[in-house]
Amino acid sequence: MRIRKFARQVIVLLFAICLIQSALLPASAQSGRKRQPPPAGPKYETQDKNDSSEKSNKPLADNTPVTVDENGTMKMDTTLVTIPASVTDRDGRFVPFLTKRDFQIFEDGVQQEIEHLESVSSPFHLVLLLDTSASTLFRHEDIQQAAAEFAEQLRRDDKVMVASFDEDIEVWCDFTNSREEIRRAIYRTRRGGNTKLYDAVDVMVKDALEKVQGRKAIIVFSDGVDTTSRYSTYNRSLAMIEESGALGYSIYYNTEADNPSGPVINGRNPGGQPPIMTPPWPGRRRWPWNPFITFQRPGQWPGRVPRGGSRDDYARGQKYMQELADRSGGRLYTADSLSNLSYAFKQIAEELRHQYAIGYYPTNPKRDGSFRQIKVRVNETGLIVRARDGYRAGSDAQVDTGDANERKRPVLKRRQLAAN
Repeated sequence: MRIRKFARQVIVLLFAICLIQSALLPASAQSGRKRQPPPAGPKYETQDKNDSSEKSNKPLADNTPVTVDENGTMKMDTTLVTIPASVTDRDGRFVPFLTKRDFQIFEDGVQQEIEHLESVSSPFHLVLLLDTSASTLFRHEDIQQAAAEFAEQLRRDDKVMVASFDEDIEVWCDFTNSREEIRRAIYRTRRGGNTKLYDAVDVMVKDALEKVQGRKAIIVFSDGVDTTSRYSTYNRSLAMIEESGALGYSIYYNTEADNPSGPVINGRNPGGQPPIMTPPWPGRRRWPWNPFITFQRPGQWPGRVPRGGSRDDYARGQKYMQELADRSGGRLYTADSLSNLSYAFKQIAEELRHQYAIGYYPTNPKRDGSFRQIKVRVNETGLIVRARDGYRAGSDAQVDTGDANERKRPVLKRRQLAAN
């Protein structure tokens, strides 16, 4: 009995060994090989984030011609449109932390797909454009002080360019966040003669702001009177603002009252008391002066002064400053008192700190120079959106191709700040 029982145990043990060996043989036969993954079905499909096949009907930068300039920089002709917008509640408080899902934007009644949204935390690039012509002769120091005070209202990461214009267009410092450099540049601007306001706005938008991506603005300190622009015009300079996507703020100085007996005509004022000139100092243009004279004869204007200057010119200047603000989505402020200026600066700085920039590729990609109506909405009820009413589409026909136009284009002069 014991022998039979032992024999059965041996048989069971041998059977178990056979089963184990048969299970190990397939694994040992495939040793040294990598297991092949199962064929990729829909569950394993991946999508390239850079693949724009789903958006091929949109005029994205990937679908536009690429050119290389003489410096080897690659440029793409895109139709990206950027619309600045600010959002407030019913009490006038700015509303931060919105996303692109919170906005809707319509162009000529057609809803557009928002490509990106620059939040209120993104820094701004601002151009301070100061009128230093003879028409603002009485206000030169006020304009300098006002510009310096405004720069102090900005955030530390906002960058500022300081430029001025009379018969010349000059840049005194490039975009920088150094408040000391900005202040020095403002106080180095110097008084001149005739006024190229339209040329200055045109050139600064084209040469400075057009290259800036993201949130940007230009703030013009002037009476709006233009006397000698030959390259640009009233309408062209405003169209340049519309195309740039930059906000335009106007600090308007009414200088007509500075000449109580009438405007300056062909270099002379028939009546009134001209300004008392002070001795020149290094870096300033030399004006005729006499240290023993404390007043000047009526009609005696030193140096170069603007031509024209009728009452219609002043009215046209005020209208220009208003349109510059309206057509760009900014605001106009009248600098008739220091309290008004302080309020204006606080308002502009506060708005810039809460300004969204909505970017989209329009479903109408034509470069026909037409004006496109814009409507921006916020999905949440009770909020108020303030944005520009539209923009002007780019047009190849507006590009200056002739040599004559190139000869008329003003030269943008860059002034080097002296070291401390």
